[in-house]
Amino acid sequence: MGFLFTFIPRRTGTGPPAAWQMIVALAAPVASVVFAWFEQWLAAQISWLALLAVLVGFAARRMAATRRRVPPSFVWVAMGLAMGAAGAVLAGIGMTLAEPSFWLHLVGRGLLMQGLFTGLVLGVGGLLLPAVTHGVDVTAERPPRRWAYVIHTVLAAAFAATFFVEHLASVVVAYALRATITLAVVIGSLQALQPPTLRGLHRRVAQWSVWMLPVGYLWVAVAPEYRRAGLHLVFLGCFTVLVLAVSTQVALSHGGRAEPLRRAPWQLVVSCGLVGAALVGRVLLEVDPPHFHLWLGASAAAFLTATVPWAALAMARRT
Repeated sequence: MGFLFTFIPRRTGTGPPAAWQMIVALAAPVASVVFAWFEQWLAAQISWLALLAVLVGFAARRMAATRRRVPPSFVWVAMGLAMGAAGAVLAGIGMTLAEPSFWLHLVGRGLLMQGLFTGLVLGVGGLLLPAVTHGVDVTAERPPRRWAYVIHTVLAAAFAATFFVEHLASVVVAYALRATITLAVVIGSLQALQPPTLRGLHRRVAQWSVWMLPVGYLWVAVAPEYRRAGLHLVFLGCFTVLVLAVSTQVALSHGGRAEPLRRAPWQLVVSCGLVGAALVGRVLLEVDPPHFHLWLGASAAAFLTATVPWAALAMARRT
């Protein structure tokens, strides 16, 4: 949310969010959590949908008003938000139906979690990753063709359809399709096969992180009995690490360090090591159930501790 509110106006040359949009965006996540804590599920879903409605309206109006081009992969941002909204609706409907129709709730939950975050990673990554790792603007180098936007729209729609395949046909087939679709975008639009031409640990970390998306989905396709372990690769190994790497680039740029660094900041090295430990702990808690609480506690402690040096780096560069 914070990234879209700052990035989209800068990219499109349009105005910042209105005061009421900021109020809704700040209040809705808190309200959703509070309502969920008291098991007021309908109110929690309404709060979440209000947030998504604000984000979709904010992004759509500014993208339509600009003459600047965005990469075709940015279609995934809009599709990801749409999957999140549809998932919230289906999850709510599924909770009210009888047991034979509960699968709709599971489809909605998948769209809400995997669909939304996959859309953000592929959509934002298609623009940011080439800039972070190679210092290039993909739309300036090669103006996108209209058919490329159609291809990404079809891929995103096929990705959304896999959640129905998962519950109506085959879990293995569904996750194999997700792995194939995300791998195609990671290799194509995110240019993840090309080694970084700029120095900096955060650039390599950003590139490594996007590979965890297809790897995590492939993990579930190969070993569906360890489904949650594969999804930990998606959420923690991909999304969280990518946020860490990109935010480090932003902090370094704001601190007057846009040029490549000779050595990686120690805060980034420590944070990456702790996030890696958290990821290992999350996987172990799935494959070693007798020690579930041990691995869960260790993973949570490593993850929370990783935010401390990261925050220290961000504050140091801003001051």
